[in-house]
Amino acid sequence: MSEIQKHYKRQGAAYRFFRRTFTGEKMNVGAYMWAAQRVSGLILSFYLLLHLYTLSAVWGGPDAFDHAMNMLDHPVIKFLEVILLGTAFFHAFNGVRLILITLFVNINQRVLAFSLSTATLIFMIISIPFIY
Repeated sequence: MSEIQKHYKRQGAAYRFFRRTFTGEKMNVGAYMWAAQRVSGLILSFYLLLHLYTLSAVWGGPDAFDHAMNMLDHPVIKFLEVILLGTAFFHAFNGVRLILITLFVNINQRVLAFSLSTATLIFMIISIPFIY
């Protein structure tokens, strides 16, 4: 094993991604999709905790729960729900992209990433009437 391989083996993937990004080193689409998958996973995890906290209003009785649900009717919250749904679609479609890349090695990552990002946008736009 060469010195360069030993050096990269000691560093984590996130460290390598940020180092390459901030030094201006050219990376492929897969590296950015990798980072977006991690960020969308963190956003969805945060939402899960927020969702459980909101549902805990049930323990405060019917009035507390109704108050919590009425707060969620605000237009800003509705907009954030559309963004959340887009994040969930992106996370799911990017997972499908990773499966396809694993199964079909010679697949064009750039075209696949663009196609799945477009599908995310389409599903997000279609979902708007259901949320509002």
